[in-house]
Amino acid sequence: MYSCITILGLGSLGGYVVDAISEIEGLKKIILVDYDQVEKKNLKNTIYKLSDVGNLKTDVLSSIIYSNNKSEEIEVIKLNEKFVEGKTQLPKSDLVLDCRDFTYDRERLVDARFYISSRYLVIDCRKDVKYEKHYEGKYIHSVEKFDLTKAAFYISMLICDGNMASLIDKRSVAKLDLDHHKSIVQKIDDVMYSSTVGQERLVNLNENLFQILKLNKQSDLDVFMCMGDSNAPLRTIPKGSLRWGSDVVNNLVQAIDLPFLIFNTYVISIENGAITLIPETGAA
Repeated sequence: MYSCITILGLGSLGGYVVDAISEIEGLKKIILVDYDQVEKKNLKNTIYKLSDVGNLKTDVLSSIIYSNNKSEEIEVIKLNEKFVEGKTQLPKSDLVLDCRDFTYDRERLVDARFYISSRYLVIDCRKDVKYEKHYEGKYIHSVEKFDLTKAAFYISMLICDGNMASLIDKRSVAKLDLDHHKSIVQKIDDVMYSSTVGQERLVNLNENLFQILKLNKQSDLDVFMCMGDSNAPLRTIPKGSLRWGSDVVNNLVQAIDLPFLIFNTYVISIENGAITLIPETGAA
């Protein structure tokens, strides 16, 4: 069990994560990292109230933590600055969680990054992640306070039941469906199949490669995107046209290279005989 946890980014998801994990039994210390103050625009779908406007997010959440823990046995350390890996000095902790709503390059300090894409909570435990471009996160489907509190609860349960440690150890990516009462974790290995150009944008290609090839032997294969309300596939791959791993990569990369798709990487989800690509939105 972790006795000290660091949370980077105290926005909509980050605020609820702090609230949820502050009640984990055995947790002795929480380190809060965020440079921002609460603004009126921050009130929608966040843990913050109108009376919190103008106060540092670290101060507000510190008060919430102590309110949850009447004995005040838990220690809160507040770091009111923008975190930059390799430059910002963090106090030592057992677990570093990234809930920032931007995509940032990551080296080895962050243990797990969380964001909500479509109707999924994505837990990304990879190391040494580089992006060609950085952008502010956005929700591509409607997300309510209930969804965020549910996502934060899932994260606290992953920590409590040991699954978080397992995901971190394997440097895996996992997704949790926010629309299912029973959380189903689909572990995703980020080891790639070959060196085909563009495959680095398909986070869990290796895990799904052979299933995609098998499905395409049986029928046409539709490729969808978890964006908007359109039910039309981005691409339909004709039956029997995928023979090699490179064929799969080329077809999926062509699907995500459409001009209106701005995201860096995508998680492959296979459901009901079709491929759905879940973009790494960065929304936290």
